[in-house]
Amino acid sequence: MKKSSELLALPGDNEKLKAAIGDEAAYIVDEKTGTVLADQNADKKYYPASTTKILTTLVALDYVADKMDTRVTVGDELDMLDPESSLAEIEQGESLTWKELFYGMLLPSGCDAALTIAVNVARMAADNQHLSNEEAIKRFAEMMNEKADEMGCKNYNFVNPHGIHDDNHYISAKDMYIIAHETLKNKDIAQIVKTPVYSRQTATLGIYHWQTTNYLIFDSESAALYSDIFENGHNPQYNQDATGVKTGFTIPAGRCLVFSAKADDKKILGVIFNAPSNAVLYTQANNVIESLKNDYQHVTWTDENHQLPSVKVRDNHFSEGNYLKLFTGKAAASTVLKEKASRYSPRVTLNNSLLEKVDDQTYKVLKAIKEGDEIGSLDIEIDGIIYQCFPIYAGNKMRP
Repeated sequence: MKKSSELLALPGDNEKLKAAIGDEAAYIVDEKTGTVLADQNADKKYYPASTTKILTTLVALDYVADKMDTRVTVGDELDMLDPESSLAEIEQGESLTWKELFYGMLLPSGCDAALTIAVNVARMAADNQHLSNEEAIKRFAEMMNEKADEMGCKNYNFVNPHGIHDDNHYISAKDMYIIAHETLKNKDIAQIVKTPVYSRQTATLGIYHWQTTNYLIFDSESAALYSDIFENGHNPQYNQDATGVKTGFTIPAGRCLVFSAKADDKKILGVIFNAPSNAVLYTQANNVIESLKNDYQHVTWTDENHQLPSVKVRDNHFSEGNYLKLFTGKAAASTVLKEKASRYSPRVTLNNSLLEKVDDQTYKVLKAIKEGDEIGSLDIEIDGIIYQCFPIYAGNKMRP
């Protein structure tokens, strides 16, 4: 039995989706079912540019998630800014809340806000307000790598909180997906990244508007009011189903985007690295969102209690009964192409060191099984290829 791997669109998927992305890195998931819709160069190392700020957010949340309205004074960490930095235009001595700093970092992609967040969080973590800016940034980079490791990431290394290019600053698309997935669990951040424009009162600039750099979010009304980038105040890349998340760009990194969307019963989160242009990048993201919305459907393989049909057993202890209950722990569902839905089929595979198959109806119990033990997998297949797998657990105990 073949397994799908290193493919853009998994077996049985849409040629339209396959064509939606060129040679970039891509990792795209329907979060409602956990189905991986695109997996291209997803474990290779890429420069993430300002999508780095998603991990900066996640690290900071460990310390400030319950302090969003606490004020922070911007310090001389701004002296560390690279001349190529994108800015939120915050000023030394200015007082902002943590939430405002997140807006400033995630909407206009302010490297100045990222530095202020990183320095202050690192000093909190070290319980030392006298750490120099350099020491604080070094400590924060260590925290970023520790957090990525904690999340189960495999191909990464971070040296700064903002993504300004460094040859030793990289991550894979799959790892960035893991980080974004975790970050968006925070409701404040989920709200921030879907905001097209955030307006705030400043001492020297008056009312100042932070505009998102994510054109999927920047609706035409906002474009007409706050931007001269789009002709006639119309943003052709806007997608009404998009809900975030973050852009990135340096010359070595190319165009990068972590994007999310909700459409009908589907919820997408994806990463594209190293696109050649904004036009290509947003066309790709929009094609993926529209394809998922229009071409795919959900199929659930278990009942409402996440159970599969029980299997008959023999040579077991008489008190345990003659049937072993099977369940998947959570709803086992797949996102499948509508036109090929009938070709997907579930297959139960049980651990042959625990249960020996006697015939199509019966298994022989070989070893003791406890309730909740993982005893096999539910494999969803199409055309002889495994499309998706779910672990199967024992619903009751069995003894030989």
